[in-house]
Amino acid sequence: MSIPLHDTGSVKISEAAHSYLKVRADQSNTSVVALIRDLVEKYVANELHVFSMADQLNIAKGFGKITGDSQ
Repeated sequence: MSIPLHDTGSVKISEAAHSYLKVRADQSNTSVVALIRDLVEKYVANELHVFSMADQLNIAKGFGKITGDSQ
C-alpha cells in the first residue's frame, strides 16, 4: 500500500534547473517528477531532523520548546 500524495499543482522552474533535473532523472532511470518528489521528501526530512535537534537543545538549556509551547 502506498502513502497518499498531495497534489501541489504546477511548479515553475528555470530551464537550467529543468535541464539538470532531466539529466539526473535520466541517469537514475526515473522521471523528473519522481526525482523532484524524492528531493523534496529528503529536504523535508532533513529540516525536520534539524528542527528536532534545535528543539531538544533549547529544552536542555531550560527554555522549553522553540515553538513556545509550554512543557
